Amino acid sequence: MTRRRAFLVCAFTLFVVLATHRVQAGGPWQLEGGGYGGSTTGHMACGSDVRVSYAGLGGELRYAEAVAAQDRSGFGFELGGATQAQTEHAINCAGAACSPPADGVLPFGRVRVGYDWRDFGFRIGALALTKVDAGRIEGLPFPDVDIRVGEIDGLRFVLGLGAYDLPTYALPGLYMGLTVPTGHGWEVGGHLGWHVSLSDVGGGRESITLTAPLLEHLWARTDFALMENQYGPGSDVIIGLGGDF
Repeated sequence: MTRRRAFLVCAFTLFVVLATHRVQAGGPWQLEGGGYGGSTTGHMACGSDVRVSYAGLGGELRYAEAVAAQDRSGFGFELGGATQAQTEHAINCAGAACSPPADGVLPFGRVRVGYDWRDFGFRIGALALTKVDAGRIEGLPFPDVDIRVGEIDGLRFVLGLGAYDLPTYALPGLYMGLTVPTGHGWEVGGHLGWHVSLSDVGGGRESITLTAPLLEHLWARTDFALMENQYGPGSDVIIGLGGDF
């Protein structure tokens, strides 16, 4: 385990140890947006290793009838989108093996529907991925599914395929996650998974999330993630703002 990953695990463990209370339920609608940036590594076919730097803006609209329902069950859906600028640079090449940087601004999106009970819920849908191929933007649909065990606004575990935050709209994968309310509107979470990088190379991704209350129905969120594959490490960070109504 690398030093950075050990620090990530220790920080998340500390947050879990301190967790003692549930977050109070808010409104069934949530609107959250944010900005993010980072980089990942990969390899060009018949070419050099590359580093892809990216930055984006995006948001999600979520509805969960179970939050407002007295019987703690109901329909739910999620709509989201992001726009991402990215640049690809060769990091070890010589002569003809070097290619010029590949720049682009790409859109991504998601739609999911599902149903929630008190201690279980699911979402199923699709991601709208895009990539640049020979100077053209191509669409690539990807399944987007998760299963929740635990209360929708309490301690909960998630197992999923697809995306769980804005950067993973472009870096989908298979993941599991844990969210722990720590009282007074604070939450801490973590995810661990195997994801496909922007250069189509698979590798591990670990993240921690901290949600901090600003007002009764308004919060700030920050995520920090580490990624690593056979071509090197990467990371990204998100700063977001959200509210319920």
